[in-house]
Amino acid sequence: QLVSVWTRGNGPVGTNIPYMASAIRGIPAKISDKGHLVVRGEATISYADFEAINDTLEDADDRYANPRNLAAGTLALDKTNLDKVKERNVTFTLVHTDEVIRSWGARMDYLDQMGFTTVERERTSAKDLPDAIARWTKKVDSGEMGIPVDGLVITYDDTDYAATGSVT
Repeated sequence: QLVSVWTRGNGPVGTNIPYMASAIRGIPAKISDKGHLVVRGEATISYADFEAINDTLEDADDRYANPRNLAAGTLALDKTNLDKVKERNVTFTLVHTDEVIRSWGARMDYLDQMGFTTVERERTSAKDLPDAIARWTKKVDSGEMGIPVDGLVITYDDTDYAATGSVT
């Protein structure tokens, strides 16, 4: 049973919006996990949906500045605006779970199997890392990702090792 959906808020203090879960893509109505599962991610609105929303606004002063602000503002709407949340196609994309699975990739696969939308990812080796970075940078720079992207995250698949902070 879904217990809470928290926004980032101002950093230390967010807002619990579980009533919006059904209006946000990427949050399944039911999952098979019977334990306590915590997931973290980001609510996004694609560039295409953002442009379509702005195209409906005739006055330039009424247009939204960017998809991130629109997504954040959409999550600040109250219970009476769930249809508007659905119309804006807000999608929750997971980037992390505290589930005790030693492999980060296996964690993401586990969440995929339960019906969550997870971040697009690729497994690579140290030898192939420069090529992977170039490929992903091109995807981000070209807009192929379809959503705002701050940058690339590179992590060790072994979550225990990654937690040590070691680079050797």
